[in-house]
Amino acid sequence: MQNQLKAREKNVLNQTFNLIRTKAFEKALKLIEDFLDEGGKKSPGIVANLSYLYNAFKTPDKSKLDVYVAEVSSYLRENQEYQITAVMENFLSLTSSKGYARETMELFEFLLRAAAPITVFCWINYTYAAGLLDDESKDRVSALVDSRMPKEERYFGEFPMIFGNTASLLALRGKHDRALHYLRLCKKWDYDNFNSLRNSKDFKSMTGLDEFQRLFE
Repeated sequence: MQNQLKAREKNVLNQTFNLIRTKAFEKALKLIEDFLDEGGKKSPGIVANLSYLYNAFKTPDKSKLDVYVAEVSSYLRENQEYQITAVMENFLSLTSSKGYARETMELFEFLLRAAAPITVFCWINYTYAAGLLDDESKDRVSALVDSRMPKEERYFGEFPMIFGNTASLLALRGKHDRALHYLRLCKKWDYDNFNSLRNSKDFKSMTGLDEFQRLFE
């Protein structure tokens, strides 16, 4: 029975990959849910795909999602098998965008301490989540990004949204000089949505600053 489920899982993952690639999200989600209903395991591959589909296609009701978030958080904390890029990126993207900002922050920090292979996408979700939380969270996260600079500038610069998120945290805390520093990094590393930051409510307190306005000239 176990061997049959393993073979079935491999087949499901292959089919799911092709279905997601062709944007057949409904079929992909049904395929995974049917597999789980048949007794299949939430393996790392299944979790990676399910997290992606819950975020990009169809989010389950809150009670079901609460259970899923708690379950996968536990897997990531207790089993290194789940600490792979696809699982961490897709799951943290799901939690940060669906109302689990605190869980996103705490899990990211656990994974960082555990020396898991954190990617820039994980950092993006971490810094985004902090913006939804209290001042202490904003300060803690911006300080952590600061502690990685300038050594990690090139690494973060591959996806400069992290600089924009960090600038937002600092602006919301009234730390305008540091916010300007990260906005300059955004511009330096050609953040695609840089100009949209000019009108972001996060930077409302900075619109009267000449240095801020000059960045967008």
